[in-house]
Amino acid sequence: MEQVTQTGILIRVTKQRNFLLYATTALLLSIIIMATTLLRQERVTVVVPGYTGSEFTISSKGVSREYLELVSRDVISTILNITPYNYDFCREKILKMTTPESYGKVKYDIEQMVSDLKTRQISLRYTPISMELDEKKLEVDIGGYLTTYVGVKQTENIFGKYRIGFEYRGGILMLAEFREITKEMVNSK
Repeated sequence: MEQVTQTGILIRVTKQRNFLLYATTALLLSIIIMATTLLRQERVTVVVPGYTGSEFTISSKGVSREYLELVSRDVISTILNITPYNYDFCREKILKMTTPESYGKVKYDIEQMVSDLKTRQISLRYTPISMELDEKKLEVDIGGYLTTYVGVKQTENIFGKYRIGFEYRGGILMLAEFREITKEMVNSK
């Protein structure tokens, strides 16, 4: 009789164990399926700053036109609106947003420009008047007037056009290129 009771208990424990094993396997499979589904979905972040009234989209596939324009305005403003008081700040801000591949060249170019401006005690102010965006290439051409000051005296006001190239990495738009567009470059297109 005791052996029958122990056999019954053993059968019941075995059934419980098997049920838990099947339940655990089913839960594990559902977790794997959900994780795979989540990883394959496109992530989209919509940013609505209060001062612009328009929204910007940043997704795993890229950025919206509005966001590209906003970052371009920030870059051009940081690079070409320089005074003796903000040289170092501008240099550090631009280098933080530069891709690793372009870092050396951008740093060299900025160091050369800052050195020249410091030596001559010059301030620059750039006023953009046009912007052409290429969302696929992540390039922006900005045209405007670059005003040069020595002290408080304006010495030069010339029209210049600049190209800013970006790379999109891990949800971050990084500076890959900044250069002046010359007349030869425009004519060769």
